[in-house]
Amino acid sequence: MKTGLVLAAMVAMLGCGPALAGDSSRPEPTTAPPVAAQAEAADAADPGFQRRETLARRYFAALHFQAIMDNMMKSLLPVLLDSEIKRYPSVPPKFRQALTDSALESVSDITPLIADETVKAMAKLYTEEELAKLVEFYESPTGQTIMTKAPQMSGLMSGSMRVVAPQMRDRMMAHLCKKIDCRSLPKSVESHPS
Repeated sequence: MKTGLVLAAMVAMLGCGPALAGDSSRPEPTTAPPVAAQAEAADAADPGFQRRETLARRYFAALHFQAIMDNMMKSLLPVLLDSEIKRYPSVPPKFRQALTDSALESVSDITPLIADETVKAMAKLYTEEELAKLVEFYESPTGQTIMTKAPQMSGLMSGSMRVVAPQMRDRMMAHLCKKIDCRSLPKSVESHPS
């Protein structure tokens, strides 16, 4: 579950590519379309959904979700951004810090929204019993000990990401270049496969 959220955050960070490549156009901020009023009203009227939603919120509280996301991004984001910035040597160091800070602030800003949408999805998908078992574990001393160690895990993962991120980028470019003509992409320090 946490992996899916991390991947969503990483996909959002890939949107920084045009800025790194010198594309100064700024897309307008987007907002998610509102949830269908009928579905929302049905969920609000369903006592079972309300109980499941309450359990899902307890689960997120027991996970210390905001702190996990903040710590994980503080560990991983500089590694991911550094890999991309090195490809564009004309990027000034001041821009690198501004980009890192902005990305961290954005993740921090959006994490409660991610949590809220995920809570609603969990309340729809999982049974009350399944959610109760999750809460029972993560609120237990063992569950809390595991969550206390989560920031250390993020630190350990940042070392792994230094190895994996360039490989991931190279594989992504290889797949992309099979689908499009990569010769039309902005040039970086490294040459793209064609």
